[in-house]
Amino acid sequence: MIRTRTPSDVDEPGAWHSAITPSPDLLVQHARPIVADLVGPGRMGLGTLLATGDPMVVVDGICYRLDAGMCVCQVSPLERVRFATVVDFRHSSRFRIGYPVRRANVARLAAHVIGALPQLVAVELSGTFTGVTVPNGAFGRAAGTAVGFVTRTSPEQDCHLSFLTADRTFGGPILELSIEDVELKIVVPRVLYQARTVGSEVPE
Repeated sequence: MIRTRTPSDVDEPGAWHSAITPSPDLLVQHARPIVADLVGPGRMGLGTLLATGDPMVVVDGICYRLDAGMCVCQVSPLERVRFATVVDFRHSSRFRIGYPVRRANVARLAAHVIGALPQLVAVELSGTFTGVTVPNGAFGRAAGTAVGFVTRTSPEQDCHLSFLTADRTFGGPILELSIEDVELKIVVPRVLYQARTVGSEVPE
C-alpha cells in the first residue's frame, strides 16, 4: 500500500523522521544540530528549521529554506535545525523517464527500476514537470528538481519530497507532481545523518 501525502503531513514534519529505523552501515545523530552539521559535498536531505518552523531542503550540499510564500532562499550554516534526515547522494543510480506520468507515484517509479524497496530510499527527479502541487499553491509546467525519500515504516510506502525550480528561487513540499521528462536518481543510503534538537516534541 502506498499512502498519498496530505497537507497535514507537511504540518507535522517531525513524525516521519523519528519513525525511520533504517539499518545503514553508519548512523550519525546530532542532538543540538545546526545546518553546518548536515551539509557537505553531495549530500541531500529534508528537514525543518528550528526558529521559523519552515521546511528545509539540502541539495548538492547546500541548504535552502522553503517559506509559506513558495519562495526559496539559502540558509546560513549556523541556523538551528529542528528535525532532519540527510544522506550522501554522490553515488546514485540513474534512470531516464522520457514519457509523461500524470500524478506520478515516485515509490512505484523507484520500485519499477530497482525492485523491492528497502525501508529508506533517497530519490531525486530533475528535468521538466507538467505540474507540481505544494501546500500553498501549484506550479504549472516548470523545470526543476524534486528530492526526498521513499520510506517504509510499516507495510505502507510513503513519499516525502520537496520541489525546487531550476533557478532555486521557488518551491515547496510536494503534495502531487506530474512528470514530462526527467532523470530519476536513486540511492539506498549506507550512511544516514539524522538531527533532532533536544526538547523538540514530535507531533502525534
